[in-house]
Amino acid sequence: MGFLTNNNEDFNYVSLAYNTFDPFWKINRTQTYLYTFYSTLNTPNKFMDLRFELNHYTQFTTFWAIYLEGGLHPLGSHDFYEPRVWGYVYKRPLSYDFTWNVATDLRKPFRIYTSISVTNHPGNKNFSYDIGLVPRIRFSDRFTITVNSSYTKDLNDNGWVDTRYDSLNNPTIYFGRRDISTINNILSASYIFNTKISLSLRVRHYWSKVNYLDYYSLNSDGDLKPNNYWQDHNINFNAFSTDLQFIWYFAPGSELSVVWKNYIMTMGDKLDKDYIAAIQTTFNAPQTNSFSVRILYYLDYLFIRKVFSKKQSRQNKL
Repeated sequence: MGFLTNNNEDFNYVSLAYNTFDPFWKINRTQTYLYTFYSTLNTPNKFMDLRFELNHYTQFTTFWAIYLEGGLHPLGSHDFYEPRVWGYVYKRPLSYDFTWNVATDLRKPFRIYTSISVTNHPGNKNFSYDIGLVPRIRFSDRFTITVNSSYTKDLNDNGWVDTRYDSLNNPTIYFGRRDISTINNILSASYIFNTKISLSLRVRHYWSKVNYLDYYSLNSDGDLKPNNYWQDHNINFNAFSTDLQFIWYFAPGSELSVVWKNYIMTMGDKLDKDYIAAIQTTFNAPQTNSFSVRILYYLDYLFIRKVFSKKQSRQNKL
């Protein structure tokens, strides 16, 4: 099973790799890849994207690791899905991006992973960056806590907001220039009592706000032109969820699962000014709680057949 975001695409790539597996100096191993990605629509055969990418991974003798990636879209990209009306395309300008990841020794009780990525579209002044921090504490072989935090800022992003049709069913597609801020925090904890019983907890708060600055209409050639359209499309979205799960493997292939779920979701056009206000908005909203119990029992056909065969044999003897 898989999840496909877009269909009707042909995707091709060529890669060149250079890897080292023998330790030298203070380095355990390295991996370096050069990629060329090229994608088109399948029907009709139209250009979508061309990307050149160079990435490098190094693991040191301390078992720290670093990952670097740089990418370039020299021709920009043609987005046939963002307009939401088939036959139209939005042409994004040339862009380049850079990613930097650092991870400490995975074997240690305390481990931290950091990531920074930036993307720039000089043609429309669209600049975005993402910062991630993932500390993990392993108190013992049984008890582990992980925190996954990320902050994303997307400035001057252009995206679809509305489509309206005239009396002849001709569409006018409206785009908006917007600033998007997203904070995502996840707390995960697990405790293993023994080989058969475990308890896990996952708490997540997701906050995203979209502030629209200007509006445009999409031309048939894929470019944007200013438009006097004005409606309030700002979005303030909060989601909080808690999942607590108890699992007991009481027999081979059989388990008892007890799960408690708590969920809160709010969405409106009034933007919270900071993260504390977003938390308050979330917990002042109605919440949904659910409790479920599930039992899975594995029936061995051969064992059952063997039992019934023995009973039948005894009855025949009688």
